[in-house]
Amino acid sequence: LWLVVCLLSHRGKGCVFGTDGVRVPICSLKRPFFREQCPTLAGKPKQFFIQACKGTSYQVETVINSSVQREVQGEGHNEADGGTIESIPAEADFLVGMATVDDCRSFRHTREGTIYIHYANSWGREGRSC
Repeated sequence: LWLVVCLLSHRGKGCVFGTDGVRVPICSLKRPFFREQCPTLAGKPKQFFIQACKGTSYQVETVINSSVQREVQGEGHNEADGGTIESIPAEADFLVGMATVDDCRSFRHTREGTIYIHYANSWGREGRSC
């Protein structure tokens, strides 16, 4: 059991616009699925994919060198800062993905829709994991 929400709208800082043009904070969209309000989803993934412009700028492209590998020096292990955890935060297990970064535009094809939502949908349908 998990929750996937795909939201296509226009966006402001920290909010999306409803069909009535009213700003809706993203945190208020997540709140009904917090552990206290929806215990069935406690400990389960809750994924929000938001396709919305966040500004008027264009992202600058960056060329990467795919042959660069990250090297880890020495041996180590993972550890928690505070010992054993007996509870989880109310906002645990949320993934909120945005189609673009702050202050930049997002795009859609007039016939095909957005590549962002297209791939998010295909992962869910085909049972793929990232």
